[in-house]
Amino acid sequence: MMAGRLNSRIVRYGIAGVLSNLIGYGLFLLLLAVLENAIVASGLTYVIVLSANYLVSRKWVFKSRSTHKTDVPTYLLAYGLGLATTIVSMKILSGYMRAEFAQLVVVVLSALVIYGSLVVLRFGRRGVGSAH
Repeated sequence: MMAGRLNSRIVRYGIAGVLSNLIGYGLFLLLLAVLENAIVASGLTYVIVLSANYLVSRKWVFKSRSTHKTDVPTYLLAYGLGLATTIVSMKILSGYMRAEFAQLVVVVLSALVIYGSLVVLRFGRRGVGSAH
């Protein structure tokens, strides 16, 4: 029973991740066309997508029963670990392959670290008893 729940959560995480990246890229292109500034467009896209992804992860992927006060720091810590993974992985991989290909590996590695961190840190499960 728990393995089935875990598998469906992983699938939901994957779906949410793919959709958020596609929507984020579209949003970036729209903001770039309107603002004509890639750095501002990228920064705004990052904040908007991160915020939206938090809500999707909380409500749909992990079905949180915790408060925002508990979930936000956990989420930000997991994404901080993901950012560190991104930077270190790109530094290492770009020495062995083109950055365009390294980025594909980096995205997967970072997603795994973020998901694993959210699970280990019990995102959405703080203060909840072990009974389900």
